[in-house]
Amino acid sequence: MVQKLEGLELHGYKTFASKTSFVFPDKITAVVGPNGSGKSNIADSIRWVLGEQAYSLLRGKKTEDMIYSGSAQRAKMGMASATIRFNNDDGWLPIDYEQVNITRRAYRSGENEYLINEKKVRLRDIQELLANSGLAERTYTIIGQGLVDSALSLKPQDRRLFFEEAAGIRLYRARREEAIRKLDKTVDNMARVRDILHEIRPRMQRLEKQVEKSKEYNRINADLHLLLQDWYGYRWNELQRDYRESLEAKIKKEAELNVIRTNVSAGDEEMAENRKLLQEKRDVLTALNNELSSVQREKEAINRELAIIEERFKGYEEQRDSLRSSLAYAEEELKNRVEQKAELEKQHGEHGLNLKKIQSELLELENSLNQKKTDLKEIQDRIDELQQNKLTLDRTVVGNQAKITDLDIRMEILIKRRTELETSVKDQEEKFQEITNNLSTMQNLFEEKQAEIQDETNSLLELSTQKEKADAEIRDLDGRLQKSRNDTVAKETQRGVLLAAKKNLEGFKTGTKKILNSFQQKKLPGSFELLLSCLRVENGYEKAVSAILGDAAEGLVLDSAIDLQNILSIIKDAGESHSILIPKALLKENRQASTKMLAGCRPLSDFIQTIKEYQAVMDVLFLDTYVLEDPNELEQVLQKMEPTQRVVLKNGGIFYGNGIISVGGTNSEFIFKREKEIDALNEAILSLQKRTEELGKDIQKRQAGAQDMQQKIDTKRQVIAEMQKELTVIQSDLKEAQAKQTDASQNIRLNKELVNKLVVDIQEAIANKEQLKQTLKDFQSRTETIQLEINEQRKLAETISLEDLNQDYYQKKTEYAVIQESYESSNNRLQDSIKLINGLEAQCVEFRERLNNLENQHSNLMEKYEQSSERSEELNGQIMRLTEKTTPIDAEITTINVAIEQKQNSLEDLRKNQSIVERHFIQLEMRVEKITSQMDVLKERISDDFGLVSYDYEPDMIGPKPLPIDGLVANLPKITEISPDLEDQIKSLKSAIRRIGAVNPEAEKEYNEDKERYEFLTSQIADLEQAEKDLRKVVVELEEIIKEKFKETFKAVNEEFSEIFKQLFGGGSAKLIIEDEENITETGIEIEATLPGKRRQELALLSGGERSLTAIALIFSLLKISPTPFCVLDEVDAMLDES
Repeated sequence: MVQKLEGLELHGYKTFASKTSFVFPDKITAVVGPNGSGKSNIADSIRWVLGEQAYSLLRGKKTEDMIYSGSAQRAKMGMASATIRFNNDDGWLPIDYEQVNITRRAYRSGENEYLINEKKVRLRDIQELLANSGLAERTYTIIGQGLVDSALSLKPQDRRLFFEEAAGIRLYRARREEAIRKLDKTVDNMARVRDILHEIRPRMQRLEKQVEKSKEYNRINADLHLLLQDWYGYRWNELQRDYRESLEAKIKKEAELNVIRTNVSAGDEEMAENRKLLQEKRDVLTALNNELSSVQREKEAINRELAIIEERFKGYEEQRDSLRSSLAYAEEELKNRVEQKAELEKQHGEHGLNLKKIQSELLELENSLNQKKTDLKEIQDRIDELQQNKLTLDRTVVGNQAKITDLDIRMEILIKRRTELETSVKDQEEKFQEITNNLSTMQNLFEEKQAEIQDETNSLLELSTQKEKADAEIRDLDGRLQKSRNDTVAKETQRGVLLAAKKNLEGFKTGTKKILNSFQQKKLPGSFELLLSCLRVENGYEKAVSAILGDAAEGLVLDSAIDLQNILSIIKDAGESHSILIPKALLKENRQASTKMLAGCRPLSDFIQTIKEYQAVMDVLFLDTYVLEDPNELEQVLQKMEPTQRVVLKNGGIFYGNGIISVGGTNSEFIFKREKEIDALNEAILSLQKRTEELGKDIQKRQAGAQDMQQKIDTKRQVIAEMQKELTVIQSDLKEAQAKQTDASQNIRLNKELVNKLVVDIQEAIANKEQLKQTLKDFQSRTETIQLEINEQRKLAETISLEDLNQDYYQKKTEYAVIQESYESSNNRLQDSIKLINGLEAQCVEFRERLNNLENQHSNLMEKYEQSSERSEELNGQIMRLTEKTTPIDAEITTINVAIEQKQNSLEDLRKNQSIVERHFIQLEMRVEKITSQMDVLKERISDDFGLVSYDYEPDMIGPKPLPIDGLVANLPKITEISPDLEDQIKSLKSAIRRIGAVNPEAEKEYNEDKERYEFLTSQIADLEQAEKDLRKVVVELEEIIKEKFKETFKAVNEEFSEIFKQLFGGGSAKLIIEDEENITETGIEIEATLPGKRRQELALLSGGERSLTAIALIFSLLKISPTPFCVLDEVDAMLDES
C-alpha cells in the first residue's frame, strides 16, 4: 500500500518560528521530545491545515493564537503557514496531480488563505476535495492531546458521527438534507404560486372592468372634445368683443378724468400760496411769542434766584452763631487736657524705674531653678527607662503564663476532638455502606424506568409516522382539491367570457343586433332563438356549414306564436338593417328531397345535431346538401349531380348542381366553435364540481382519522412526559445518593486525616508548654534586679528639693506682673491724652477757618442780590413792548384763514366729481383686467384640453402664436352663436365622466400582462408538483442507502471492537448498542463494557486508563473497517500505567 502522507512543513505556526519540515517515510512515525517542545502543535497543525474552524480543538481562541508570538530573542511573526504533502499516484484524491500540497496561511488581521499546489482556492474547495477520503470530518483521524477518551464522553447521538464517517454516509446525508431543503423550498414555491394566482384572479376581473371603463371614458371624452372646441371658440370671440368695448369706454373716461385733475391741480396751487402766506405770518407771530416766552422765563428765573438768596442769608447767620459757640467750648477743653498730660508723664517715669529693678531679681531666681530641674530630670528619665523595661518583662511573663494556660485548654480540646472524630468515622463508615446499598437499588429502578420510557417512545414514533403519512395524504388531497377548485374557477371564467360574448352577439352583424334588440323591446309573444345556437356541428365541418348557411347563419328562428303581423312590424322597424327571419309557422319545404345519392359524399345533416323542435328548420336549410371528404373525387361527383343538389367541401367551397360555384364564406364558423366550447365547459365544470365534492368528503374523512390519531399521540406524549418526570425524580434521587456516597467517602478520609493531625498537634503543644515554663523563670529573675535599681534612683531624687526655690520665684514673678501692668496702664492713659489734645487743637483751627469762609460768602451773595433786582426791572419793560407787536399780526392771520376756507369748499366739490369719475374709470379698468384674466384662464383651460392652440386676435390685440405644425397645433373655430343646450350637453358629458370616476389608461396593458402571467403560473404549478414527487422519492432512496450502509458498518465495527477490547484487556467483553432500532437514521450508539473479573458497569465509573484503552479499541476498530489515509495519535497513552 502506497504511503499517502509524505510530509508536513511549518513556518511561523505556534512555536515553530523557523521553517521546519517533517517527513513521514514509514507507515508508523513517532514524534518524541520533552514537555513544551511542540509535539502537540504538530497534531494541531495537521488538523488546522485541513481546514479546522473550531479553535477550541486547536487549543486556541482566535486566529492570532496560531501565529508565533515571539520570545526574548526573536520578534513575533505576522503570518503562520502550514503545508501538508500527499502522494496521489493511485488517484485517491479526485484531482489530476500525482502529488498534492495543501497550504493554509493565517495573518494577524484574522484573514485565512488556502492553496492547493500553490494555487489559491476556497475552503469549500478543500472540503470537497477531502469529502470522500475519510479526512472531511476528522472525528477519529486526529486524536489530540487529552482527547483520546472523548469518544466515550460524547452523547450517543454525537458518537454516531464516528460510524457515519466510517460508513461514508456523510455525503448521502448531505444530499438528503439538500433534497429536503429543496423539497421545502418547492412546497413553499407552490404555496406562493397559488397565493399569487389567488391574488391575480380578482385583479384580472377588476382590470377587465377597468378596460371597459377606459373605453367608455375615451368615447365620452372624444364627444366632449368636439363640443368643447365649439364652446371655447364661441367663448374666446365673446371675450375679445367684450375686451374691445371695455377698452374704448376706459379711454373715454380717462380723458374726462384728466380734465378734472387739471382743475383740481390749479385750485391746489392757489390754496398752497394762501397757506404759504398764512405760514409766514404765523412764523412772525411765533417768533414774537417765543421771544416773549423767553423774557418771561428769564424774569421768573431771576425771581426764584432772589428768593433763594434771601433764604441763604438766614442760613449764614445761624451757622455763624453755632461756630462761635463751638470754638469757645473747644479752647476751654484744650486748656484742661494740657494740665492732665503733665501729671500723667510724671507717674509713667516712676513705674518704669520699679519695673527694671524687679526684672533683674527675677532673672537670677530663674537660672538657679533651671539647674536643679535638669539634675532631677536625669534621675526621673533613668527611673522611667527602668520601669519600662520592667513593664515589658511583666507583660512577657503574663503572656507566657496565658500561653501556658491556652496550651492546657488546647490540649484538652484536641484530645476531646480526637475522641469525637474517631467515633464519627465509625458512624460514617456504617452510613457509607447503607448509602451504597440504596444506590444499587435506585440504579436498578432507573434502568427499569428508562426501558418503560423507551417502549412508550417507540410506540409514539410509530403513531407519529402513521400521522405524518396521513398528513401527507391529506396535503396531497388538499392540493388536488385546490387544483380542482382552481380548474373550476378557470373553466367558469372561460364560460363566463363565452356567454358574455354570446349575449353581446359578438361576431354578428349590426343589422342582426338591431333587429334582435327590436324583438326584445317590443316584447312579442312566443320566443325566438339564434339559428347558430340551435345547431351543434362536428369538428372540422364548421366552415362547410357556415358556407352553406351564408347570411342565414345569423338568422333568427321564430316561434309559432309570432304571427305575420308581428313580423311585418319588425320589418318596418328594421329600416336599412339586414337579417334573416325563419318563422317556424310559415316554414315548409318547396320540393321533395332527391333520392339520388352521390358516391363519396355524405349528407351534411349527418354532421349536425339539433333538438327535435328545430329539426324541420334543419331539413329545409340543408335539403339535398352533401359533404365531399376527398376533393380528388369532385369531378366525378359533379358529373352525377342533379340540378337541385349541392356539394360542399370542408374548406367552404360550394358546388351547385346547376354549375354555379360559391367560394369563401361567412365568419360564423367561430360561433359554432364557441357553442361547442360552452357545452364542453359545462360538462367539464360539472365533472370538476363532482370531483371537488368527492375530494372534500375524502379530506374530511381523513382529517377525522388524523385527529383521532393526534389525540392518541397527545395522550401518549402526556404518558411519556409523566414517565419522564418520574425518571427525572429518580435520576435526581440517584444523583443525590451518588453525591451523598461521594461526600461520605470524602468525610471518612478527611476525618481520619484530622485524627492523625490532632495527635501531632497534641505532641507539639506539650513541647511548647515546657519551653514556656523555662522562659518564664528567666524573666522573673530579671524583673527583680530592675526593681532594686528603681528604688535606689528614687532615694537620690528625694534629696533634691525645689519647693522653697519655686515659692520665691513665683512670688517675685507675681510682683513683676503687677508693676508691669501699672506701667502699661499709665502709658496708655498718656497716649490717649496726647491724641485728645491734638484733636482739640485741630478743631479750633477748623472752626476759625469756617467762620472766615462764611463772612466771605455773605459779602458775595449780597452783591449778586443787588444785580438780579436791576435785571428784573429791565425784563418788565421788554414784556410790555413785545405784547404791543403781536396784536395786528393776529388780525391778518384771521383774514387769510377765511379766504382759505372759501377756496377749500370749491375744491371739495371738484374732488367729489373727480372721485366719481375715478371710480368709473377703475371699474372699467378692472373690467378690462377681469376680461384679460378670463381670457388667460380660458387659454389655460383650452391648453389643458387641447394642448397647443392657434388663437385669432382682434386687430389691436397681440398674443403668442405657435408654429403651424400639423397634428400638434389645434385651431379654434370662429363662432358667433351656439345652440342653447350646448353647455347642458357639455355638463352632461362631464357628469358622465365624473360618474365613470378615475380611469386607468394602462388597464388594457396590465390586463394582458396579468393574463399572460396567470397562464404561465398555472403551467408552473404542474411542474412544481412533479418536482415535489421526485424530491420525496429521492429523500426516501437516500434514507434507504444511509440505513443499509450504517447497518453494515456498525455490524463490522462491533465485531472488531469486541476483539480488540479483549486483546487490550486480556479478556472481558464489550459491545456497541443501537439505542433505537426503529429510527436507524437518527439513533445514538451506546457502549457496554465488562472488564475481566468485574461486573458490567457504566463508562463513567471506569478509571482513566480503562477509559483510554476502551476508546483506543473503538478508534482502532473504526480504522480497521474504514481505513483513513493517515491517523495522528497525540499522547493517547498518557493515562496508562507503565504496567
